[in-house]
Amino acid sequence: LPLSRTRLAWSKAHAMTPAAVLVGVLVALGLALGNLVAGLGMSWVGIGASGLMTAALGICLGGVAFAIGAISGRSQWAVAGTAGLTALWWGINSFIPVNPDYADWARISPFYYYGHDNPLDVGMAWGGFAVLIGAGAVLVALGVAAYQRRDLRG
Repeated sequence: LPLSRTRLAWSKAHAMTPAAVLVGVLVALGLALGNLVAGLGMSWVGIGASGLMTAALGICLGGVAFAIGAISGRSQWAVAGTAGLTALWWGINSFIPVNPDYADWARISPFYYYGHDNPLDVGMAWGGFAVLIGAGAVLVALGVAAYQRRDLRG
């Protein structure tokens, strides 16, 4: 079937969303099961918010992988680049806030928006959710644009 590059790129990009949502659902189910078994008294709203934020983080990081893969044309670069950036962003979010003078730099990390407001305890952080989903959408759009301009290998 003749498919345009745009259609093929969007199909590839859309394939990651159900996987991210599945991981978010599994995280929420795991938390719910742990809550029931151990009687932890966690809020069901917080458990659901944690699952949604996990899915949003997955969509954002999936967008990073998609953009790197579309730009480079190499799946190895997409995996290695995303793994490296994820480790860097986790480190920034974990260690930069130790110094209050640099704490605002943690905002360059997707992990800041994922857990800064502690969705398990407080509930849904819609601002962080919007940032993660928006960043994922922008990265996918960048990847689709790059895919259109790249010479495809068979």
